[in-house]
Amino acid sequence: MTQHESGLLYEGQSGALNESISDCFGAAFAQWLAKKPASDAGGWLIGAGIMGPEAKAKGFNCLRDMVNPSAPHCLSPQPVSYKDFDPTADVHDNSGIPNRAFALFAQNLGGNTYDMAIKVWHDACVSGLPSRATFVEFAQATVAAAQKKGPAVAKAATDAWHSVDLSVGLPDNVQAVSSRGRRHVNAWIEGHEPPLETGRTYRLAVNIGMVSGHSLASAPFAEPDFEGEESLELLVVLGGHGFLVKKRQQTLKLPRTGDSGVIYFEITPVLPTPLLRISLYLASELTLLEEFAVPVKVAAAIVVA
Repeated sequence: MTQHESGLLYEGQSGALNESISDCFGAAFAQWLAKKPASDAGGWLIGAGIMGPEAKAKGFNCLRDMVNPSAPHCLSPQPVSYKDFDPTADVHDNSGIPNRAFALFAQNLGGNTYDMAIKVWHDACVSGLPSRATFVEFAQATVAAAQKKGPAVAKAATDAWHSVDLSVGLPDNVQAVSSRGRRHVNAWIEGHEPPLETGRTYRLAVNIGMVSGHSLASAPFAEPDFEGEESLELLVVLGGHGFLVKKRQQTLKLPRTGDSGVIYFEITPVLPTPLLRISLYLASELTLLEEFAVPVKVAAAIVVA
C-alpha cells in the first residue's frame, strides 16, 4: 500500500508519513486478525511480539505505541506532538506524530479500526499526494476523505489532528514560487476551526520544501555562486495584519537534496480573521526568491501554543 499507492519519498516529513502509513495499515490488519476493537490498547503496540527477555526485563513491551508514542514501555519512543517535530530526526522517530493522530481518530470513531478509520486513510493515500507531502498536506487529505464519509467522521479526524497540535482548519495554501510565475506566497487564516481567539498566543508552523520532482541540486540559479552550496539559506518574513508576532523574520537552511524544513512563529491575533503573508528571500543578499527559478512550496498551519 505504502510503496505502490502513496509514492512518498523516504526522507523528511514524507518519509515519516511513509513509515506511519505502514504502521497504520499493519495495526489495522493485526486488529482484524485478533478481532480487537480500536479501544484495545494492545492493538496499537508495534513490535510487541519481537521483544526479547532482556528488553522485557527492562520494562519494554513494544517498539512503538501508536496511542502513546513517548511512553516508557516503548523501546523506540517517539514525539507525540507536531510541536516536537525534529527535522533532523530519523523518519522512524517523527512517524509517531501521524501514528498517534490515526490511533486517536480510530478511537474517536469507536468500534473497529478496520471498519472506517483505515478506509479514510486509504482514500487519503490514493488522493494524489505529492511525493514530498508534508504532515499538513496529509492531514488535509485525511480530513477531506473523512468529509465524504459524513460530518461525524470528519470531526473525529479533525479532533485527532488537533490532539497532536496540528490544525487542519486552514484552506490549501501550497504554492510554487518561481521567476516565471511571479507569485507571492500567502497563507490565509480564515474560518479557522476551532475559531482563533483574540489575545491568545498561537504557534504558526511554516513548512518549506521543494515542489515534487525538483531539488535545489538541479535548480537553475541566476547566481552561479550557489552552484556548489550544500544548502540554501532562506530568510522567512511574516507580514500581514490583524496580529502581533514576537519575531517577524527567521532564517532556514533548505538542503540541496530537496528535503523540507519547519520554522515556527508565535502570533497573537488582535482581529478574529488575521491575514498572514509569508515572503521568502535569499538570506545572503535579501533578494526575493521569486527572482530565481527555484520551485519551492510553502504550507502553514496553526498549532496549539
